[in-house]
Amino acid sequence: MKIAGIVAEYNPFHNGHGFHLQETIRKSRCDAVVAVMSGNFVQRGEPASFDKWARARMALLCGVDAVFELPAFYALQSADWFACGGISVLDGLGVDALSFGSESPDIAMLQKLSGIWDDEPEELKTGIRKGLQEGMPHPRARAQALSAWFGDDKTGEELAMPNAVLGTMYLRQIRLLESKLEPLVIQRAGAGYNDEDIHGSIASATSVRKALFSGSDWRQAVPEAAATVIDEEIKRDSEPVSKDDFDKMLLYALRTGRSLPDKAEGLDNRMRNAAFSAGSMDEFYKAVKCKRYTMARIKRAAMQALLGITSEDIELMRKERPVYARLLGYSGRIEGLVGELARRAKIPFVAHAADFKPEGAAMARLWEIDLLASDIYALACKNPALRQGKRDYTEKMIVI
Repeated sequence: MKIAGIVAEYNPFHNGHGFHLQETIRKSRCDAVVAVMSGNFVQRGEPASFDKWARARMALLCGVDAVFELPAFYALQSADWFACGGISVLDGLGVDALSFGSESPDIAMLQKLSGIWDDEPEELKTGIRKGLQEGMPHPRARAQALSAWFGDDKTGEELAMPNAVLGTMYLRQIRLLESKLEPLVIQRAGAGYNDEDIHGSIASATSVRKALFSGSDWRQAVPEAAATVIDEEIKRDSEPVSKDDFDKMLLYALRTGRSLPDKAEGLDNRMRNAAFSAGSMDEFYKAVKCKRYTMARIKRAAMQALLGITSEDIELMRKERPVYARLLGYSGRIEGLVGELARRAKIPFVAHAADFKPEGAAMARLWEIDLLASDIYALACKNPALRQGKRDYTEKMIVI
């Protein structure tokens, strides 16, 4: 059985994800596709618009064969550690191929760039510093420096785009883990990563979320099966969840946290001071934002503080790199898939939370953060009946 893997957020599942899934099946000629999906919080440092069980159902109904959860610690890290978590789970499950979307389809160029991050050329570092000194945001400075380094504006622009950068991190982690995962790149189709408006059937997740929150039409960009799940969630008054639902919780965590997680370049002190002067998280972000820190980094650090992730946790996880495969749900389309994955697994295979016994202190802490992430996320649900804790132990396995 050939099994392909995808690292995703599906926030929410849209037609672009469906395109990627179908291209993965066509190009890899796999028998099954499994996804490692961010749970209730995502890499941009925000809550997912729908909880992990709803988003897993969307993915399964739309053609994914099994969905595993990316531990919250890795989901809330920068691209290199986000990739480390995702690749570690897929490799630990014995998956055969990794499929990822990228603005650049040139796998050889992405492989070349993935090696640069281990020993970044001085010319590239100088170019990025020059752009930052000129007042450019980091992504813009990086794009300009890459264009100069490759001698090609189009290549530099493509390789500096979010999905291409993440793709190079996947390739780097495959190399560092000495994984046998076969990389497969699928060129992104339709809207750009940060496009905020829906113009056709394939739109960005950003634009779909914007339409959901504003009450605009989002259905043309979402598969019918995923739309059904969204309708069900809205009907029971549980979703969608917005970053604004966490304002007071975040400010509380930032004002009372004894050890903010990101201490590099004084960011923790800047965040602590802003937390006491700001009356909302939007004010907080404006006070902290500067050329040195990207907004995503600030949001991740704030969300890490809410989940109680400390700098000591970060050091522990990066030293030991604990990981497990938490199964959220699967489809019955591929007979024997779950048994095959469990047989191949080199890491703990978690089918039932109540039966899981973490191996060692680092893995126990990783699991503790996952459980807390679910309990805190539940507090933002509009329906009081859905704010109960310990859903990781009471929610049934999703079987489609």
